[in-house]
Amino acid sequence: MNELFLFVVFAVIIFGAYFLLRKAPKPTINYIRIASSVLLLALVWWTWGGDGDRASKFILTALAISSLIKEFIALRNFYSKA
Repeated sequence: MNELFLFVVFAVIIFGAYFLLRKAPKPTINYIRIASSVLLLALVWWTWGGDGDRASKFILTALAISSLIKEFIALRNFYSKA
């Protein structure tokens, strides 16, 4: 049940930010997505302390890190145009 809970939290955090924050100003969305990705990383590594299922832990970590990289690139492009 712990894995299912974290997958649901992941879906709400990452994908909810894309659909619910469409009308917010551009840099604000990026900062919220960065904060949600960091929150997801902390949640994954804090709750899964044991070595039970490391594959799920690494998959969620990879997804959060790829989201972080994408948002940092979007911010860099936004500020380079301004």
